Amino acid sequence: MDYRETYARMSDDEILNVAANSHTLVPEARTVLAVELERRTLRQADISEYQRFLATVKLGDWPAKKICGPVV
Repeated sequence: MDYRETYARMSDDEILNVAANSHTLVPEARTVLAVELERRTLRQADISEYQRFLATVKLGDWPAKKICGPVV
């Protein structure tokens, strides 16, 4: 899998969501994620803010998005 290309195509929200769950990634994916976050100048504070935002969203409030392919 080409993590670099996959992460580069993601929106900031999508990449922050991946970062918020980075403990589930394989080492290679975590390394590429760190590079992509740096490229976008997204920091740990941004990830933490995103996690706080997610905690305030109720399950039915956010439109569902069908994701094709494996979770990366």
